Amino acid sequence: MRRLFFAGLLYFQLFNIAYAQTFSEQIDAAVQGGNTSTLATLLSDPANQDQIGTIDANDFKSPYMIGAFNQISQNDVTKIMSNLGTTQYSNLVDSLSANPNDTSTLLSSVLTSADKNQIDSISPDDFKTKNMVGAFNQISTSNLSTITNSLGTQQYSNLVDSLTANPNDTSTLLSNILTAASGTQIGAISPDDFKTKNMMGAFNQISTNNLSTIINSLGTQQYSNLVDSLTSNPNDTSTLLSNILTAASGTQIGSISPDDFKTKNMVGAFNQISTNNLSTIITSLGSQQYSNLVDSLSSNPNDTSTLLSNILTAASGTQIGSISNDDFTSKNMTNALSEIKKDNPNAYNFIETNRNTNTTTQALDSFKTQESSPLVGETAPDL
Repeated sequence: MRRLFFAGLLYFQLFNIAYAQTFSEQIDAAVQGGNTSTLATLLSDPANQDQIGTIDANDFKSPYMIGAFNQISQNDVTKIMSNLGTTQYSNLVDSLSANPNDTSTLLSSVLTSADKNQIDSISPDDFKTKNMVGAFNQISTSNLSTITNSLGTQQYSNLVDSLTANPNDTSTLLSNILTAASGTQIGAISPDDFKTKNMMGAFNQISTNNLSTIINSLGTQQYSNLVDSLTSNPNDTSTLLSNILTAASGTQIGSISPDDFKTKNMVGAFNQISTNNLSTIITSLGSQQYSNLVDSLSSNPNDTSTLLSNILTAASGTQIGSISNDDFTSKNMTNALSEIKKDNPNAYNFIETNRNTNTTTQALDSFKTQESSPLVGETAPDL
């Protein structure tokens, strides 16, 4: 009997050895059984870390796996992430981002702990979700920069699209994401995103140096939409707009809608641009853009004569010829021409030569009549 007992015991032990579950099988069984506590224990056990990569990638799609990760400490999450393959990782992120519950805190930890290849493996559609936006709101600036640098263009553009369309104020997060981006990523942003309130708020928080770098990466449609939003804004955007105009290329300047040059914010922006930069911008303007700008300045109730004189002096013959003759009868134009004739006679002659000749006589007569009447404190010049 004793021999029979020991023979049976030996057979039982050999059976257990032969049919013992592997780590991945234990995980799979826990997932099938919905046992989150068992999953959390198995995943966080230091002895199992070298076997994390053997887990079936489909198990990371399970809501029970998310429940398990919610029971695991931040340190253990970091260790587990370092052992996940890209498919396992992308499945986990996909489950977290699509979850109807708020998984943003856990998702932020999962993103922060990832390497570049893992970040790159995330589905671009996951960056359109509420949980992903919530996760990015919880990531530190330094980690945000690292993650942003790992994003592909579609992932990045989807993230920016989600932030700009968000009904909440995402401008601070958006400014950090724009600042951390590469030129290729910036160029991938939908032009429509530059029409949004959150994008305006983001640009208001970006430093002048970083602003210049971003502007240099914008396509013409992105740039013109941005300027259009700033010029039509009911708030005073003139300082930001002046920096955006100064940083632009000639092609970008040329893409601006001519109607934008009729606005209060555009006039305010030109008032803040240095003479050298002003000259560069003027040379890039089309005739309709230029004539609209001059029209806004000449009809302005404030004294714009000094700015107007600089804009006239920097213009080409074609630009001068595009100016409405009615503008030459305005007080601001009269004062501007007086300044030019006094300080730069050659420029004055150039302007006079290139005016629209259809009704120039009436406009010139108006200027001469007004100029012949001395301003307060001045003596009438000899004509």
